[in-house]
Amino acid sequence: MNTKLTIVDDHTVLRNGLELLLHNQPGIEVVGSFGTAKALIASLQQGLHTDVLLLDLQLPDMSGMDVLKKITPAYPSIKTIVLTSLDSSLVIRSLLQSGAKGYLLKNSDQDEILKAIQAVQQEEIYLSQEIKEILVKSTLNHKTALRIHEELSERELQILQLIAEEYTSPEIAERIHLSARTVENYRLGLMHKLDVKNIAGLIKKAIFMGLIK
Repeated sequence: MNTKLTIVDDHTVLRNGLELLLHNQPGIEVVGSFGTAKALIASLQQGLHTDVLLLDLQLPDMSGMDVLKKITPAYPSIKTIVLTSLDSSLVIRSLLQSGAKGYLLKNSDQDEILKAIQAVQQEEIYLSQEIKEILVKSTLNHKTALRIHEELSERELQILQLIAEEYTSPEIAERIHLSARTVENYRLGLMHKLDVKNIAGLIKKAIFMGLIK
């Protein structure tokens, strides 16, 4: 039995290219090709049956995330593969939690797309190697951030937040009733613990790790 496939992407050239690429593949039948979320949803409501959905995240009338949240409960048999240029670990995790079964970057080749289609049809989650590496790196960074957060005292976190708010050492000292020299020592200690060379690097890394607001 052929896998019925639908493509949703607002870029006509890319959509037509995917359709042409997959149309003659054994075991795959392209049954739908749409440029908007509205057109997809209307066709599904009118009885379009599809097994796999290749979904772009950035559609003109609705985000791919909202499309996924709308169709997953209504059409649970559809396996959605997100095809996008976004490589944010936060976006990837959110989409998987919302029901996506696969995640591919738009530079994926034909073999990768076919592997993804086959995998989701077999009830597997498919992530390209590049996406897996992004998630692993994100997990390691998160663990590092948790470790550093545990190592920092309440006073260090307080001073780190004030540094991020652009207070000088004398201003911080006055606010929290310490000497300016003590605050400067805290600054140096924070830079050492976060392994950065200057205050700009300290703030950037602290924000990245979620240590400050």
